[in-house]
Amino acid sequence: MDKWLGHPTSLKIISVIIGLLLWAVVHFDTDSPNNVASLLETRDIPVKVTAEGLDDSLYELRLLEPDNVRLTVRGNRAVLMAASPDDYKAYVDLTDVGEGEHILQLNYDLPGRVQFIELSPSRVTVELVPLQTSEYEIQINTTGKPAYDYRADTPIIKPGNRAFVTLPDDQLELVGSVGATLDIEGEENSVTEKRVELKAYDKNGEEMPNAVINPATVEVEVPIVKPYKLLPLQIGQAGSLPEGISLLSLTPEVNEVTVYGPQAELDKLTYYDDVVVNLGGIQQSGKITVELDPPPGTAGISPQSLDIAVEIAASDTRTVPEVPIRLSGLADGLEAKIVEPASQRVDIQVTGAPGVLAELGAGDIQLIADLNGQVPGTHEIPLDVQLPRYVREASGETLTVRVEITAVEEASAPESEEPGEEGTPGSGQEEPPPPDNEPPDNPDDTSGTPGTGGENGGDTGNPDEPGGEQGSGTGGIRQEQENPPPDGGNGAIEPEETGTTPVPGESGEVDPGTEGVGGIAEPVPPASEEDSGSIGKPVFLPGLVGTGSPAIGSSGYGGSGIPFVSDSEREPQPTPVARAWADKLAYGMFTAGVAAAAAAAAVLWGRAMSSHAPIRGFWRLWSRRSGRCVAATTGLLGTHRRS
Repeated sequence: MDKWLGHPTSLKIISVIIGLLLWAVVHFDTDSPNNVASLLETRDIPVKVTAEGLDDSLYELRLLEPDNVRLTVRGNRAVLMAASPDDYKAYVDLTDVGEGEHILQLNYDLPGRVQFIELSPSRVTVELVPLQTSEYEIQINTTGKPAYDYRADTPIIKPGNRAFVTLPDDQLELVGSVGATLDIEGEENSVTEKRVELKAYDKNGEEMPNAVINPATVEVEVPIVKPYKLLPLQIGQAGSLPEGISLLSLTPEVNEVTVYGPQAELDKLTYYDDVVVNLGGIQQSGKITVELDPPPGTAGISPQSLDIAVEIAASDTRTVPEVPIRLSGLADGLEAKIVEPASQRVDIQVTGAPGVLAELGAGDIQLIADLNGQVPGTHEIPLDVQLPRYVREASGETLTVRVEITAVEEASAPESEEPGEEGTPGSGQEEPPPPDNEPPDNPDDTSGTPGTGGENGGDTGNPDEPGGEQGSGTGGIRQEQENPPPDGGNGAIEPEETGTTPVPGESGEVDPGTEGVGGIAEPVPPASEEDSGSIGKPVFLPGLVGTGSPAIGSSGYGGSGIPFVSDSEREPQPTPVARAWADKLAYGMFTAGVAAAAAAAAVLWGRAMSSHAPIRGFWRLWSRRSGRCVAATTGLLGTHRRS
């Protein structure tokens, strides 16, 4: 048996038998073993219609109807089962089809070994609309707010701010804007290299998804503007130069720096002093570069590095003489005096470059003695030496000054003294004047009691001096008059040189028109014509009488102390009779002027009309009448002038 199975002929026979069995299994129906099954099968497949050959730059497919069709095919069951739905296609060819509505035949594609039976429907309706392209400006809108109080500036669009939109004619008119929206919430630095997709929006702000935009995307940069402040630059020094060398100058390339950051932080800054030059590493003049860091709380600084020119020179020593000492910090209620040195100045020895020391003076150096917290007594106070730049003290010793501090006694107010008698030295108060209705003891007595004068009423008036016999006044206003009034009877008070002006009702004042007798202001009787001479009506001038103010244009003083203006100095006033005649004269001159104007008009009119006989007669009569009227008016004026 094994030999038969291993024989080649036996193996070939067995193979043929197995092949026949397999063919029978495939091609014969198992339900009817005696009948052969059909080899083909018919199927209906739904297919979506597509358009091919459409030029998208020229037309838009507005209508495709119907968009789904039924495709009937026939084929082997195994082939039909193996094919996928995407293998069946139905399409309409739009190549060389123009604008408008068209009914076109459908085309189809089938898988291999599949037979086409039917396509239902076999035609479709299409409508093509021409496209138009228009250019629009790109608008980038930002949402949100940057950090702090920063401000977003105008966005920068790259490569350009223009875009082309393609749409049908009837839709292109609806385009309102083309752009994109960018969120900058909380951004502290500028937004750079941000790519956004452009979209078209209608006039109501609604997106138009079928718009074709070129370019489709752009790169946007949104600058974030930060508040800034210019700060003066102050350069500090660290370390020391080698012995025998002094610094001549430090010159930065700029004198100000720009600091960026929140406004609240910038308001705290007044200068930038975060620049320190290390003098220990400088051996010769030259240029050094330092890096600048923004102050704490700020965002940036410009420039970020700074070049500083350093110039050095050989040191020199000089003594600056007579530098004044200034005291500061003394508490209220204390006073201080420099005991040593008595001149309140000291000599100080300084070191620096010769060029710097040549321009140094005593006023450039400050020596300050701080007395803050010191109590009364004598103290040794160290001096704070304030030197200009690039100058230092030659010796390291501390200068001191001896200061004596004392308390200041407050001046106490003087106690009121008892009112003394009139004429008594030392009287500090004035006896109140009697009421106006009380008559004087002796109206004829003009000798008066010696008055007290000078400050505080301590000086007794001298009767031998002019004006000393009349009026006693006290209260700190000197009552003696260097130049009494001409009548010798006015008791007016003249103020001191300090500019004090007596006020009515206060001590030491005599009212105008009264005469001081015995220190009491009495009314003065009216001056007679003999006393006053040619004095006319009194003219009251501004100010108080008796204060030393001269009367403008006055010729003297009356017995009452009031300045007067003489009749010769006054401007004469017209009488009522003269004023009436002046009015009549003005009226007559007006009447004569009117008559003369009428006569002239009549002459001109008569000459013009003299060629007519009736008018010439009338003109002669009018001329005679007018001449008589003018003569009468002239005679009246002459009579009025002679009267």
